[in-house]
Amino acid sequence: MAYVRIHEKPKTIPQIWDPLNGVKVGGGGAMLDVSELPTDRNYGALLKGCPVYVDTNAVAHVVKSALVISGGTTSAPRVSKDHMFMATDSVFVSGASVTVESVDERNEDYDVLSLSAPCTNAVAGQIIEQAETTTESPVKKYIPNTLLGDDAHMIDGETVNVVFRINEWVKKIKFAYPMSDTTIDSLAPNIIIK
Repeated sequence: MAYVRIHEKPKTIPQIWDPLNGVKVGGGGAMLDVSELPTDRNYGALLKGCPVYVDTNAVAHVVKSALVISGGTTSAPRVSKDHMFMATDSVFVSGASVTVESVDERNEDYDVLSLSAPCTNAVAGQIIEQAETTTESPVKKYIPNTLLGDDAHMIDGETVNVVFRINEWVKKIKFAYPMSDTTIDSLAPNIIIK
């Protein structure tokens, strides 16, 4: 006998883009670098659409970011769970970059980044990005040039499929990972995100 559950619907992952419209990087994809990733977070998985920088040696580096949500401070911002930050990362929104001292993952709705100093403009709705180093004039550690073409396991040296062009516009809201305007701009004109 089957039971019907009223008002319950299974969660689904939206189709970000039509797989036929994604143009993959040739030569078998890229080798994933997990040396800067918390491989136990998010069940050890990266989701399709994750912004990635593929270097000249065909090594894929994840471009880290986090959406700030309400309730925290600029020294201990609350961020959405879909980030890859870990202790020792340098981060910024605007102004000087600061260091992540620890990540508190105990709450099921958000994480808290404990920072070495207040992070300028780390307020609800803003996106925290990874910096190369802690400095007064930070630059992003990695500028994305591709997107992860499929879900992938965070295993060092794993071959991952990455797309460098999508032959359709894609909606920002469908991505699991937050993207700043600079990330979106760096992917254009091959990948248009609106």
